This record gives sequence, C-alpha cells and structure tokens, in this order.
Amino acid sequence: MKIILSNTVLFFILIAFIFFIPSCEEEKQDDIISSPNLAPWNNVRYDYSNTGNYPGFGPTIGIIADTIFIGDPPEGLTPIFDNNRNLYIANESGVIYKIDSTNSIVWQFETELEISQSASVHDSVVVWTTREGFIIGFAVLDGRELWRIDTSDKIFNPPIIHNELNFGVVTTDDGILVIFDLNGNVLNSISLGNNNTFTTPISSMDENGNIFIATRNEVYQFDMEGNLIWNKGYNEYHRIFNSFVSYKNNDIFFIVLENESLKKNIISISADNGNINWLSRPYETNEGFNPFYQLTLTDEYIVTSNLFVGIETFDYDGNHIETTRIGEHRIESSVLVDIEKNHFFGSEDGESLISMKENNLNWELTINDYYIYDMSINSNRIYFTTREHPYLWIIE
Repeated sequence: MKIILSNTVLFFILIAFIFFIPSCEEEKQDDIISSPNLAPWNNVRYDYSNTGNYPGFGPTIGIIADTIFIGDPPEGLTPIFDNNRNLYIANESGVIYKIDSTNSIVWQFETELEISQSASVHDSVVVWTTREGFIIGFAVLDGRELWRIDTSDKIFNPPIIHNELNFGVVTTDDGILVIFDLNGNVLNSISLGNNNTFTTPISSMDENGNIFIATRNEVYQFDMEGNLIWNKGYNEYHRIFNSFVSYKNNDIFFIVLENESLKKNIISISADNGNINWLSRPYETNEGFNPFYQLTLTDEYIVTSNLFVGIETFDYDGNHIETTRIGEHRIESSVLVDIEKNHFFGSEDGESLISMKENNLNWELTINDYYIYDMSINSNRIYFTTREHPYLWIIE
C-alpha cells in the first residue's frame, strides 16, 4: 500500500522534529546538572559536622596542575571554597588571599595579625580567627574587614559556620565557647571551666544547630543559643590534642588515648545523652593502631589512617571492616574519600601524594616536601599546603 503525506502533515512532522531535538539536549543537560555537586569545602573539615567527606570526584591523573606562592601557612591549614569555587587561604604572617577557579589571586590583604588556622566562608563573608584572640569577618568581594570580635583569649582553632542557620562558633584556648552571628554580634559566651589542659576544646554541629564540644576528658552539647543540654566526663580516656570532633547519624566521633594503656582508639558517643556507644578495636592489634590524623566519615564507613599499617575502615557500629595496606609507605595525613571511593592521602614527610581504591594503586605523585596538611577536593582537583613550604599545591 502506498502512503502519500500531504504538505500539511509533513509540516507538522517537521515542527515536532524541531522541538524534539532541543528537548533531548535539555534532558542531556539535566543529566549533567544532576551529577554530584561540586559542593563548597566551606569549613575546615568540609562541613559544620567535620565529616571530611566530599560528595564529588577527585583527581584521576595525579599531576601538578599549579603551585601558587602564598607564604608559610599556619599549621594544619586547609584551603576553603565558596559556592563559586573561589578559594580562601592565609599565611602565618597574617596575609589572607582569595584565589579564583583559574588560579589567579583576586585579592590579598595584610591583617598584621597571626592567623590561627583555616577560614570558614558563607555567602558574602569569610571568617578567620587569630592567635591574638580575634574573630574577624572579611568581605568576600574585596577582602575588606567587615567586623571584629575580641575574645580576650588566644585562639588556635578555626571558626565553624552553620550554612543553613547562619551562625558560627569558636572555642578559645582557655575553654570559652563563643557563639556569633555573621554580622559580628556575640550571641553567647560560655566558659567550659578548667578541664582543657594540653587540649584546646574543639567543636562541631548537627543539622539543627546543636553544638558538640570535646575538651580533654569531657564532652558537652549546647543548643544554638548556648543552653547546656548535657555534659559527660570520661576519666578513663582523654581526647588527643589535635583530634577534631565529627558528627554523623546522631553520634559524635573523635580519637582518644586510654590513660592506663596509652592506646589510641576511635570513640563513638551518643548525641542524645553523651553515653559511650563503642571504642574501636583494630583488627591488626599486633601491628599497633595509631589513628593520629582526622577521621573521614562517609555515608557507610569511618575511615582513618593507621600510621604504621595503612588505612583502617570501620562501620558505624564500631566493627572493623578492612585494612588497606600501602606497601613500603607510612601514611602521614588524613584520608580523603571521593564519591567513587577513591582514597587520597600523603605518605611520610610529604614524600608522595597517593590515590588508591580497593587496595589498588591509582596513581602516586612525588612531592618531596615536609608534611602534607589537610587537603581539600574541588572541581576534580586536590588542594593542600605543606609545612615550611610557601606554596599552595594544586593536583589534578
């Protein structure tokens, strides 16, 4: 049977075809947009809960994309990003920088103060702390100082900003919790007492703005207004001095030292009441367990470096899942985990930056620099600084 199409029918087929092609392109674009967000690493351990877990892709090649001179960084400094992929970083002489996604310095400003640690950024303000005891908000646009809070105490910790509730917290060296808004107003100032000897208190927050603080051997929960919810002491253990407090699934986690045996453990504490859920018991007990660096909390697992063995993985019930060995290297950094479960870490004395997945080496990059500080992932790149080296490293 022969079918003859009229000019009118052909016209409507052509119109449908014209509109169909763009719709396919839009669907393709939607697929791209719905892929994992290149979310900002806008607090020192990625988010206000200190999880250290970035829900995007890390570098796949392992080459140096760029280095940028910034001066010697404060110890432990982590690069911070805003929603537009601008990076904020400082050196220990008090110079702060904004660097854009093309690795160009947008502005730099000499504060003439000693910057304590990493910044936190939210919308139009980036906040740094100083060892002289100031919490300072700077304009994201041009770096000018917007406001300053004088805590009258030394500060060695970074500020932590709650992105949804628009407030921040800082703990000082003598154990004062300062709660502030992003206009530079102090909302509350609370003394935690004299139980923080040799261990500066550190904090994290949950989605509701509850604040969790660990001192040397006590843990507190406050609401966002500074009202105490609970306070527990743990005489058998004390938090090691550089361990951040992390929050996940209504529990908090950090690294403690047993007072009697001097063994290190990961401790899990209920955010509801402060009771201990569990202490980690490493599988490789005969090789020692040294979770000295920060924890990374993924959706499934707790990941930590074991100084003499490799990478240890635990579930949220405290069960040891696996040990990832790293051969002749000794791991000396926290472990970053991307959305494809690639693990990124530094080896001893900053010799190498390494990427592994499921006990297989992805790539290894020789750095030959002393001690890699906490790293950040953004736009398929890793950013970090090293001790006694005046450059920001960018790896892709």
